[in-house]
Amino acid sequence: MAHKELEIRVKERKEELIKVNETLLGEITERKRMEEELRKSEEQYRLFVQNVKEYAIVFYDSEGCIARWNDGAERITGYRAKEIMGRHISVFYSREDIERKKPWRILEMAAVQGQFKEEGWRMRKDGSRYWADVVINALRDERGSLLGFAGMFRDITERMEAQEALKHRLVIEDLVTTISARFVKIAWEEVGQEIDRTVQEVREFIGADRCFVPLLSEDNLTFTRVYESCSDGIKSHAEEIRSLSLESFPWALGAFRRMEILNIPHIADLPPEASVEKELWQSQSIQSIIIIPMSSGNSLLGLFGFGNERTRKTWTEEDIKLLKLVGEIFVNALVRHREKIEQKKLEDDIREAEKKVFQTRLRENEKWSAIGQMASGIAHDIRNPINFVALALRHLSDKERNHNTKHFKTEKLIEDAHSELRRVSEMIQGLLEYGRISTLQLSIENASEILIESRKEILCRRPGEESRIRLEGIREQFPIRVDRNLLCRTLANLLENALEAGGPETQVRAGVGYNSPNKSELTLWIQDQGPGIPEENLKKIFNPYFTTKKSGIGLGLALVKKWVQEMEGKIQVSNVPGGGARFELLFPSFDSKTSS
Repeated sequence: MAHKELEIRVKERKEELIKVNETLLGEITERKRMEEELRKSEEQYRLFVQNVKEYAIVFYDSEGCIARWNDGAERITGYRAKEIMGRHISVFYSREDIERKKPWRILEMAAVQGQFKEEGWRMRKDGSRYWADVVINALRDERGSLLGFAGMFRDITERMEAQEALKHRLVIEDLVTTISARFVKIAWEEVGQEIDRTVQEVREFIGADRCFVPLLSEDNLTFTRVYESCSDGIKSHAEEIRSLSLESFPWALGAFRRMEILNIPHIADLPPEASVEKELWQSQSIQSIIIIPMSSGNSLLGLFGFGNERTRKTWTEEDIKLLKLVGEIFVNALVRHREKIEQKKLEDDIREAEKKVFQTRLRENEKWSAIGQMASGIAHDIRNPINFVALALRHLSDKERNHNTKHFKTEKLIEDAHSELRRVSEMIQGLLEYGRISTLQLSIENASEILIESRKEILCRRPGEESRIRLEGIREQFPIRVDRNLLCRTLANLLENALEAGGPETQVRAGVGYNSPNKSELTLWIQDQGPGIPEENLKKIFNPYFTTKKSGIGLGLALVKKWVQEMEGKIQVSNVPGGGARFELLFPSFDSKTSS
């Protein structure tokens, strides 16, 4: 019995040992598997850390000295692993940051807070700096003891510069918009003051030592005015620039005339052919300069530029863009200013001309008034003797008839005497009309209707000559502001003269139309088919009492000119190639829609 129990116990023990061995073997296998997975994980992590190129991954000990380093850190900072291991984190900071103990404060904050984040400047091995995005985490064991730090950073200089450039561009756009709005609102007389203000504002914004705007005269060579703003301690050269001309810059002149920007970061680097400019600018202590031409069309209005004396400066694309935009604002303002000056001069000239016209008309009115008074006096003094002579002639004629004594010579003398008396009466009547100041009844009329009316009046005087007068352009409406009756009488006189100038078989053409594309001037014209007017008489034809007719008194055309001028028109005469004379009456056209 005891032997059997012993066998059972041995068997059970053996089974227990087998189970223990199996458990130990499983644990050993699992441990080996876990160790292998850990080795692989560590290798993968090592490969990951080493192969990350965009990020620097650095492990520091508890004092902040570098313990591990990846290729990304080498690429960003320029340090190789063997030359950086064991060095303190402060190697990445500027002298100013080190003096302020910034690296130690960052480690202290990371240790206290568990993590530290910031964007800031860091230093490379070659002394250049870059803008870094930095994260530092504190590493602690299970008991909370500080083991060290894990840092990760990357170079985001390009992104930061792009953001800064965008901000700068937006600020420039706001500045340009503000400047442009100011120039739109100001009166044209204030352009100079606003340019002064803007020159200073732009110089301060760019941070240049000097900003200048020399304006050119109309000959595009000499400077008429120089706007300039200088920072503290910089001498003004405005008067010196004004004493110069574009020809003082023989090398730069070509660029200016081609409207090209002159960008010189260092005056000392100018080519030999720019020796004149180099000497001039160096005498003004200028180290860097940039100038853009300000032009309107093909005309150079002036220059706009920055200059630096204390340091050399490379002008950025944004600086150039600002110069161009503000330069365009200046050009628009200067063009507007010049146009206003020209407009004011034109208005002054017009007022002066109107004043002279008024004075001339006043003198003419005084002359006509004097002539009228003289004519009235002459008419009064002459008409009575004329009437007496006429009555005496009639009495003699009646006496001849009553005595039935007719003598041919006597009758002829009496008839000639009556004819001369009528001629004298016509001269007196013409003189009265010539000296009388017309009382005009001005109204808006259709010039076509007046021309037709004047033709009807002539046909009443000379019936049967309808076919000799041909009117043109009378189907259209031509608004004109005149004295209807006076213009009709004027045209009738000219039509009658034209009929008399040609033979009985000739035609007279008359018409109306606009004399300019913008319909600002209206022309009424009459053209005959006569022999024309001798060249020596063309300037005399409107003179009072000048006539080539045996029966004329020489006041008809003088009266026509007087009437046309009283209605603010002009009259001119010319010979037509091939024969004939052409009279033209020119009046300002009158738009009825505008008048209403």
